[in-house]
Amino acid sequence: MGSSIGPQFVGNDTTEMRLVGALREVLAGGHLGYEEVQGVLRDVLPLNVEDDKDSSKESLVSAFLIGQRVNRETDRELKAYCLAFDDELGPPSVADVGSLTHYGEPYDGNTRFFRSTLFVAAVRSCYGESSLLHGVDWMPPKGGITEEQMLKFMGANTHLNPLQAKELLEDKDLGFAYLSQREARPSLFSLIWLREHIKKRPPLATTEKVQQLVRAKGREAIVAGFYHEGYEEPLLMLMRRRGVHSGLVVKGEEGALSMTTRLRSGNASKGLPVNYCSGFRSSTAASALEVDGLPLLL
Repeated sequence: MGSSIGPQFVGNDTTEMRLVGALREVLAGGHLGYEEVQGVLRDVLPLNVEDDKDSSKESLVSAFLIGQRVNRETDRELKAYCLAFDDELGPPSVADVGSLTHYGEPYDGNTRFFRSTLFVAAVRSCYGESSLLHGVDWMPPKGGITEEQMLKFMGANTHLNPLQAKELLEDKDLGFAYLSQREARPSLFSLIWLREHIKKRPPLATTEKVQQLVRAKGREAIVAGFYHEGYEEPLLMLMRRRGVHSGLVVKGEEGALSMTTRLRSGNASKGLPVNYCSGFRSSTAASALEVDGLPLLL
């Protein structure tokens, strides 16, 4: 098997050998194919942080995630991260609703500004529009306030599985639901401890925002927040790959979906302003609409 350390290391089993081979390509500045990335992720996840035998694998996975982000992921690589565990719990539940909007915000929460999406979902449900939120209780590197923390504070059940979320979406007295990554994507959730230690946001920080944890019989839309310029088009690409009828990216406060009424400071750094929006609506819609960098009026 070669040396257990240094440039001659090839891995201690077939899973590690595949991971090491992919890592060598990444560390050389190269990119991987869709199947290669999915194969690595499905091989190594979920991680068992309590198993000492996994310690070397954790180091390799950390290097792999950091290397992919430093190299700036290709569309194929992002699609692999986004779709790798879609069937982890079997076929998705399908809600019998006319429309469903999936809201994806940075899983590491907010530390400076109000996060309003939970309340937006509640208001939308009052006029018959279904919403599905997803996230975690706590996520590095920011470790900010999340929807799950707010729901727990209000006494809500944050341990729903996708089938239970489907039932809430279909309930005319509710019409919105929240799913934790802990229940919906346990393999990805197993990386939280590792993400705390690597500090840098991995590719998953982008792709976990574009999920369809429950499907709908009617029309579907995805809305996702972003902060760093350059990720708006990859996010829209992932939404199109999901096959939804419409998609929207919003540069809200702290990369979330909450917009601001504050005027932009004259000292603000260059780049896309807060409240920037870009999106698409499928050609099958009654009146096709392309939104590209225009302010969104609600």
